[in-house]
Amino acid sequence: MKKLCALLFIICCGFTSLNASYEITKDEMLNYVDSVHALIQSRYAPAEWKQGYCQWNLAKEINKLKQTLNDEENLTVKSFQRQLRHFLYSMKDYHVNVCFFSTEASFLPFKAKKFGDRYFITYVDKEKFSVFNEGDELVSFGGEDPEAVVGRLKHSSTPSAASESDQSLAEIWLTLRGAVIGHEVPNGPITVTARDRNSGELKSYQMIWTYRPEKVNDHLISKPQSPVLPGCLDVEKMNRHRALPLAEYYSSAFSGQNDDSCTLDPNEMGAKRSFLPKLGSVEWETPDTALIHAYIYQNDDDKTVGYLRIPHFQLSPEEMEELAQIIPIMQETADVLVIDQLNNPGGNLFTAYAIASMLTDVPLETPKEHLLLSQDDVLDAWFLLDTLNHVQSDDDAKSILGDSFFGIPANYQIAQFMKEYARFIIEQWKEGKIYSDLTYMYGIDHINPHPEIRFKKPIVLLINGLDFSCGDFFPAILKDNNRATLVGSRTAGAGGFVMPHFIANRMGVYCITLTGSLGIRSNGDPIENLGVGPHVVNELTPADIQNNYQDYIRTINEVVKEKGNL
Repeated sequence: MKKLCALLFIICCGFTSLNASYEITKDEMLNYVDSVHALIQSRYAPAEWKQGYCQWNLAKEINKLKQTLNDEENLTVKSFQRQLRHFLYSMKDYHVNVCFFSTEASFLPFKAKKFGDRYFITYVDKEKFSVFNEGDELVSFGGEDPEAVVGRLKHSSTPSAASESDQSLAEIWLTLRGAVIGHEVPNGPITVTARDRNSGELKSYQMIWTYRPEKVNDHLISKPQSPVLPGCLDVEKMNRHRALPLAEYYSSAFSGQNDDSCTLDPNEMGAKRSFLPKLGSVEWETPDTALIHAYIYQNDDDKTVGYLRIPHFQLSPEEMEELAQIIPIMQETADVLVIDQLNNPGGNLFTAYAIASMLTDVPLETPKEHLLLSQDDVLDAWFLLDTLNHVQSDDDAKSILGDSFFGIPANYQIAQFMKEYARFIIEQWKEGKIYSDLTYMYGIDHINPHPEIRFKKPIVLLINGLDFSCGDFFPAILKDNNRATLVGSRTAGAGGFVMPHFIANRMGVYCITLTGSLGIRSNGDPIENLGVGPHVVNELTPADIQNNYQDYIRTINEVVKEKGNL
């Protein structure tokens, strides 16, 4: 997904105006809608689940979209884009999204979040704005109650799939807008009022949106993705991403705030360091230069507790290597390990498997999945099977897959599981099954313990509504195998892998992302929409933001104390 966003940026910045005399017709827009209809029919896996869950019907929603487009007299490209996005959100799926060719964006140098029934400022970029402070209550935003503004953003910019997740995403959009994902982008001054956390005094300040103008006009012709030609095994294609689409745009990277001079916001999704302060008196900590944040602290029960931050599941080989050095320290020193995956946008399922392998001394069962198959999947299966038929040893497997398969050690056994998976895909297609029977991704039905690195003691896993995709699957695996106690609030419920799809058009649509599978937990529940609930509910309150999250931390340490005394 990072490559996709980088490509998008290059394309957006590189195009110049084409023939300005060309006018896009309503018929052209309706023809594109027909192409989207066909795409969803062939590639959207949870369709049947959505019909039962939220009475979603593809034909009905397509007809509504067409009727809306036909009824609009002055239909523009921007309004078409908004209607297309609204249609896609009818699927109530965080993996389903649309990305446009656009550079227009605006941001304000602070962020706010709802705690209880009030909004509080959670982050201020002090190099750009110093009037407000973290913990101040946001009272008015542009002359309106912040709840009203966030409510409109929830309605227009989220899929209404999970209340906490929708709310959290809309809070991000309060001060961060971009036409690349269909926002109407504000420009000019805005007056913001906040109540000082210490004095209670109201402070009003006229700010101005930092605005990046549109460089792409409405006559842009999009280019489809160049296909990967058959003939060799494309290992990268085997990585079925499980992340919030365009997650980078939910962070400071979207607004251009990610330069070295900008203080990093720990509230961002995928932030290296969590927004939580230290959970106790720290005895050991990874250095600031480390890629992975971890520390060991003492609780009030004189137990030694480990803390490990997993910001996302797209860890680099270097990050995985650091993790492999940290976990043995935890095993040797800590009585309990707290894993913080709060605000985790997801990533690579096999990286999640690799991390889980270091946290157990017994095999962990993985979720099964339904796949929506096409000839593309069958051809890939034949190439996979043909390539792996030559594997007769661990060294043969490594010569094809590399030393590891996205973090999982590559060996002869993994290759055999993958071959069985390829045979399954081929046989399902031969039997005429487009929506496959349940299967394990690449045949990996259990996560085997790591050969050398194994944390065997109790685990407390922190979760919330900004945990997506792999951020759903990882806690599902640990919970369903009774390997961790989950603390926090329900995960978002993005329950499958996500794939980008490209349809050539002149409506400024770069790509549409769809969910290609439906993950099913061992208890038979889909992960999609339902997410993973905690054992112990722990939600943020106004007191947390104004008292350094002490109540939230107290609940965590109560669970830690209980687990440490077992």
